[in-house]
Amino acid sequence: MAFQHHEQLDAVEEELREIIQALKVIKRLKNDRVAVIGSARVPGFYGSNFDELAVKERFGVTVDKIDLSTVFAQAEAIPAAAVRAEIERVYGGATEIIGVSPEQLEKSVRPYLALRSLAEEAGYAGYALKCWPEFPEVYGAAVCLSVAMLNEAGIITSDESDLMGLISMLISHYATGFTEVPTLLDMVALMRSKTRSGGFGTAAALPGSWVVTVDKSKPSPHFNQVDENQVHLGSACEMLLRTGPVTLSRLMGSAGAEALIFEGNVIDTPPCSFGGATVM
Repeated sequence: MAFQHHEQLDAVEEELREIIQALKVIKRLKNDRVAVIGSARVPGFYGSNFDELAVKERFGVTVDKIDLSTVFAQAEAIPAAAVRAEIERVYGGATEIIGVSPEQLEKSVRPYLALRSLAEEAGYAGYALKCWPEFPEVYGAAVCLSVAMLNEAGIITSDESDLMGLISMLISHYATGFTEVPTLLDMVALMRSKTRSGGFGTAAALPGSWVVTVDKSKPSPHFNQVDENQVHLGSACEMLLRTGPVTLSRLMGSAGAEALIFEGNVIDTPPCSFGGATVM
C-alpha cells in the first residue's frame, strides 16, 4: 500500500486545479468572437498592429472589424430616455456633481449602450476600441466612460485598438472564473530600488470595482479631451486604484507569441499630474 504526505497531495491537487483552469481558458478563447472597432490603430501605436490569421491560429479567437461610423450612428439613435435611465441606474445623482454637462454625460454613455446591444446580438466577448482621435473629434465626446462601463458589465474592452491587450484581459478574466474585472493601464513612469520596482499606472477608463471606494468611482471631466473653448468632451473614470495584490499580464507581438506576466501590489500613493494614478 502506497502512502504520501498530505502536503504533497495538496500540492498535486493545486497543480491539477491550475492545469484544469488553464484548459478552460484555452477552450473558452477558441470559441470567442471579438470585434475591432475602427479601421486602423490609433496614430503612433505600432504595438496595436496584429496578424489576424496568426491570432486565429494561436488562440482560436475570431476577429471581426466594425467601422466607427456604424457605432456613432447606433449611439446617436438610442432614445434619450434610455440613456438617462442608464445614467441613473449606474451613477444615481452623479450628473450634478461631476462637472460635466448632462449633454456630454449622455453622449459619453451612448456608445456603451450601442456596443452592449451589438455584443448581445453578435455574441461578442469583447472589443478592441479605437478610442481616439475620431471619438472626440468626430463623435464629439471621449469614450472612456463607456469602456469602463463595458468592462464592468463583463464585455471586456481594451482601448486604443489594442487587440493583444484585449486578449490579455480576456485570459485574466477567464482565469479568475469571471470573478475579477480586468483593466488596461499605461505604464508612464518607472522606479527602482533595492527592495522593489514599480511604476505609475494611469487610465481614464477604470471600472468601478477597481477604485478606492464606490463613492469615488463616479465619472469626472476628461482630463485631456477639450475643444477650442476648453469645454471637456465627455467623461473619464480616472481615480486611485484600491490597494492590494494584482497580477499584471501582457501578450506581445502581432500574434501574442510572447508574454510579460508578473505579480505585485497596488500601494497607497498620491496621484500624479496626468490624472488618476497609483504605484505598483
